[in-house]
Amino acid sequence: MFSMKRIFRPSPAATDPSPEKLPVEPPKIVTLRAMSTDRVLWRVANRDLEIGTVIDIGASNGRWSDVCAKHYPDADYLLIEAQDAHEGALKAYVSAHRKAKYVLVGITRRMAPAGC
Repeated sequence: MFSMKRIFRPSPAATDPSPEKLPVEPPKIVTLRAMSTDRVLWRVANRDLEIGTVIDIGASNGRWSDVCAKHYPDADYLLIEAQDAHEGALKAYVSAHRKAKYVLVGITRRMAPAGC
């Protein structure tokens, strides 16, 4: 006969009382990590979808496009941003990524006339 205790012994890390022990993350954080942009794009890429162009609206500094490019490195990227303050970061991004372009476009909203 064998003992279940011998088979399912806890790992030394689980019983180590030292402060270096890795903290257990709350379920909310575990879920957020599982639903991260990188993870979601990984799941999409594993569906074998051909994506030729990625449009990043609200591109800011290009961080999202950078994560997406790990999964779709051959796609063309169009980064669209409304705030001039991000132009320096976007210029730097497109100079480092040959298949990326950016545009600064502001969208204005007209107010409807009174009574409409």
